[in-house]
Amino acid sequence: MKSLFKFSPGKWQSITLAALFVLMTASSAQAEPPHVQLRPFAPGGIAIDWEHPNDGADSITLEREDPTFTWEFVALVNSFNDLGLQPSRVYRYRVCARYGQTTDCTQWLAAQTLATPPSYSPPAVPAFTSSSATANSITVTWTSSPSYSFHQVRWAENGRPDGQTRVDGRSFTANGLRPGTYHFIVQGCNRTLLGSSCSHFSAPIFVAARVPAPPPEKPNAPGKPQVTAIQESTGNGQAGSKTPFRLLVRWAPPPAGASHIGWYSVDLWKDPRWIEQPGRYNPGSSYEGFVDFPDTADWGKRQAVRVCAQNALHKTCSPESWYYAFAAPQDRAEAEVNAQRSVPVIKGTGSTTLEGGAGTRASSINPPVSATEHEAVAAKGEAIANQDPLSIELRNRQPEGSARRGFDIGMAAAEGQTQDGPNKKRMHDSLPAAEQSGFRTAVAFSLERNKNAAFASKGAVIAAQDPMVADARMAEGDVFYWL
Repeated sequence: MKSLFKFSPGKWQSITLAALFVLMTASSAQAEPPHVQLRPFAPGGIAIDWEHPNDGADSITLEREDPTFTWEFVALVNSFNDLGLQPSRVYRYRVCARYGQTTDCTQWLAAQTLATPPSYSPPAVPAFTSSSATANSITVTWTSSPSYSFHQVRWAENGRPDGQTRVDGRSFTANGLRPGTYHFIVQGCNRTLLGSSCSHFSAPIFVAARVPAPPPEKPNAPGKPQVTAIQESTGNGQAGSKTPFRLLVRWAPPPAGASHIGWYSVDLWKDPRWIEQPGRYNPGSSYEGFVDFPDTADWGKRQAVRVCAQNALHKTCSPESWYYAFAAPQDRAEAEVNAQRSVPVIKGTGSTTLEGGAGTRASSINPPVSATEHEAVAAKGEAIANQDPLSIELRNRQPEGSARRGFDIGMAAAEGQTQDGPNKKRMHDSLPAAEQSGFRTAVAFSLERNKNAAFASKGAVIAAQDPMVADARMAEGDVFYWL
């Protein structure tokens, strides 16, 4: 039978090459693995993107090496998010195209998850550090986190609408104020895409704008004092027989009027100048006080004494009174004389005590309070006051100088106390009049706080947790109201 087809050798060679080309092309398409990209997008997640041509592959498998897991997908172009991974860890993946029983896979590709970001800690709330005032302006200064880009300050006189302003620095002055007590609060803020984000407002600071008192005028001088030598007591209420070694000074208020007098002092002449003796005497109706006799080297000289009326700026003195020389004692040693001397002891119908003040007379049972003791007690009281925000505020309301020093002494005198008593009375009476009001304020506050310490502490905690209670607590400017 003759063949129906006739092929020359050249034609068979062309057919063979074409068949081989088709087989090679199909084999080349099956050998191409998917194109893959790994994208870490979170501390616990990696995205795997792949793309594979439509070459007859049945499906796509995604494999993770450790921990081992396999996912299978139909889509040749897709993306998958592997979640629940550990932060800052390297994971390896590969993607395979499946053709029946065979697969064509990429190499293992690695990607590291993102690190866990640090926890957000908002900046601290600003806190006031100082304040100053004039008759019509108040300046407040505060400290805050450097991360704040600006601050909002609000202020108001108690019971009146408040004002608010934006401040780029950390100090603000409110001008055009009338005399009164104002409270200030401040918050730190940062700019955001949607506006600004601000902290809570700080604890308030209370500052008074007051017309300063005019300087005191020069007081009138007291009359010439009467000086008497006093003999040593025998101890049973009778005068002893030994040579006098103390001087008793008596004086009356200035005949022309006692206005502008803060206190009296006694000066003793010690050649070539006047020496002011320890002790201050508050204004009263009449006065007498003991003054230490000079050293034995001066006993043969005349002794001069004068009384001076003083205030913060002026000192006006009486004419001096002279007492003639004394014979040095022959029947006791100088050491005994010095041992029996004392600081001035004041008595009389006026409000006169050692260091200024009214009432209690010094004695061996109730000794006088020295200026050195005052300084030590004041330092202790200031430290006590700085431990309590309420006492800090109350202390800041005392005018600088005598009133605040008296407040510090009162805080120390009433430390841990719940009742008034003779020691606090003695300390009060030893102070100048200008310091006594601050002393009384501190003692009154401390006694109330100490008697109600548990309630005060619990109430402060509640106010710190409840903004409505905190606002109600600050409704009045009185620190005792806050307590």
